[in-house]
Amino acid sequence: MSVRNGPKWPLLLVSLCAIVRLLTPWTLAEAATLYVTNGHSGTISVIDTASRKVVKTIPNVGARPNRVAFTRDGQRAYVVDDEALVLIVIDATRQEVIGKIPAGKRPYNLAFTPDGKSSYVLDWWDSEVLIFDAELKRLEGKIKVGTWPAYTIFSRDGRIAYVSNETTGDVSVIDTEARRVIATIHSGGYAMGLSLSPDEKYLYVGNGEPRTVSKVDTKTHQIVATIPLMDITHDVAVTPDGKHLYVSLRNLNKIAVISTAEDRLVATIPQGRKPDLILMDPVENVAYVTNRHSGTVSVIDPRTHTVTGKIAVGANPHGMALQP
Repeated sequence: MSVRNGPKWPLLLVSLCAIVRLLTPWTLAEAATLYVTNGHSGTISVIDTASRKVVKTIPNVGARPNRVAFTRDGQRAYVVDDEALVLIVIDATRQEVIGKIPAGKRPYNLAFTPDGKSSYVLDWWDSEVLIFDAELKRLEGKIKVGTWPAYTIFSRDGRIAYVSNETTGDVSVIDTEARRVIATIHSGGYAMGLSLSPDEKYLYVGNGEPRTVSKVDTKTHQIVATIPLMDITHDVAVTPDGKHLYVSLRNLNKIAVISTAEDRLVATIPQGRKPDLILMDPVENVAYVTNRHSGTVSVIDPRTHTVTGKIAVGANPHGMALQP
């Protein structure tokens, strides 16, 4: 049977759908969800990033919720409770607390490996990285690092993990397959925030009390530049285009903008009181900053280095994570 003279509406419908996709891609894209922990409220603010509004507040998230991380599939989130010293488990589909898990003597931060198979919990008490399975039910290993491990990030392939150690003022470089420290980078003191350039050639380290940022060659593990700033540094984050580094200056209530090509300060962005953590969203090309003493999250356009919005959340916001 010939189909040449058959109904043409299916082809017209396909063509129309293609035109709609080209003209209005934003209507087809699903909005991202941002979790923000509120330490003094004991809650999580659930933010729809498209509308930039809090769409739900999850109650009873421990006594003092701090850092938060999603599993790779986005089905669960784990929150460090700074007071009870446990991890609070959130069902991200129902957006409610479903349990708590002990993880070390004093967990401070956590991150999941890029393949989603393991989680790294930083234990302040024993100065260790605790390696758990993805559901944090089974301890798989321990790695001794410097004192007060604060942040951890992974290379994209997951073969290397970097852990900043606050009071020893250094960064532990971990071979994740061998599960051992292969290098220690002495960054200058009070090492905190970590960020990799998009090409992973450089690691940036925020050094709190010395008021500097260290630029580290990831092949040699050597510091190639030290960038001075005017205040105690905390978190650092490279913009999605790799051209600038954002640094939170908590006492000055500003974000410092550093040119990564010139290794120097080129601008500052006013924030609320005590800007703390910085989260870059490479998909929407925005930066989020928690302002702990203002109860807000700033939204920054990294192309213009301007604040384009402020989202009111709970009391003492700190940790942030985008749901995968």
